[in-house]
Amino acid sequence: MRAAPLIARALRALAVVPASMEAAAVAAASHGVRDPDAAQRLYREWVNDTVMTVSTAWFRSVARDPDGAFLSWTEERLADPYHVSCRAHDTARAAHGEEAALLFSRVRWRQEVAWARRMRGSDNDRIAVLAETWLVAARRDPAKLFRGVMDTFAAEGLADPVYAASAFHLLSGDEILDGRVDDQHWRPLWLRFADREFGRSVNGMARAQMAQLAARARESEWRERVARSRSRQACAVRARRPSLMLAVLRAAAENGLSSDDLVQAEAAFVLGIETGDIDLAAHPRSAWQVFALRLPAWAGRADPPDTEERARRADALDQLTPGWAAALPGEFQDAGASQRRLLAWFDAVALDGTRTPPADPCVDYGMWLVEAARP
Repeated sequence: MRAAPLIARALRALAVVPASMEAAAVAAASHGVRDPDAAQRLYREWVNDTVMTVSTAWFRSVARDPDGAFLSWTEERLADPYHVSCRAHDTARAAHGEEAALLFSRVRWRQEVAWARRMRGSDNDRIAVLAETWLVAARRDPAKLFRGVMDTFAAEGLADPVYAASAFHLLSGDEILDGRVDDQHWRPLWLRFADREFGRSVNGMARAQMAQLAARARESEWRERVARSRSRQACAVRARRPSLMLAVLRAAAENGLSSDDLVQAEAAFVLGIETGDIDLAAHPRSAWQVFALRLPAWAGRADPPDTEERARRADALDQLTPGWAAALPGEFQDAGASQRRLLAWFDAVALDGTRTPPADPCVDYGMWLVEAARP
């Protein structure tokens, strides 16, 4: 009897204003969720998971700002369309035990989703259609599909020595998505479940309809694969920071770019790779060389900082520690980097005002060095 009033108070504490529900609906639509009840469905899931923590300090922090907490959770949830709620995990734990529930919550569920996404590209029309059908259902009701996959594991997976001994269980989701799929010999759990759940409906399709749906599924898989490839290339370029390479800095200085121009050019270059506007595979040169060739178009493109931005940048410079200089690229030594030159650059920016406070101090110091070395 005590629990009922406690839960009732918790539910009242988690109430949100209509504007938050509208914002959740807009966020869902921006993620491609076309369900008109998406906001209500998201809210119910959030409440059901959150109310389970009613006696914790975390719940009390959520209750102080339920609207902010709900919208923050909504963004995270929409970014992970196959997320399985805490309640679904608890149900699985009660049905299959702690060890199996933990295995699936941390590893196998993600693997099964990855297998289904990858196997949309199968040459077998039926498998491609089943994969897309299963994924649509998993996005709509991940808890139901999670339970279905775990039930399939208990009923078939444990008794199948080929499945149990497969080295595929060692693969990460990314490795599955990017690897080759042998759909003749490998039957992951999602496919076994989909065969029972959707197989009769798919089998009843006309051949032309199945072929059309399979083509769409393959197209979706191909687009995702291309997007992952572009994202990896962009991450590699972002990590390499071509704007901190001496050859690029020299090219920028020779073409009249400021350090802010160079920073802006690098951000645009990375974005171009991600969107496919820049295809590195089509160039025989390395990424930094492709970037350097594009620099002339960026001279003078960066707007000078306004008073507020200058103050913000100047404050950021004041916060720099000696560790910042120690982390500068080793290449800078080849351009004459030294304590004396570092202090001279800092004075020019922070004290003399002869150099505009930069968006990126590392890039600006590198530019200072190559400019000083020019004849």
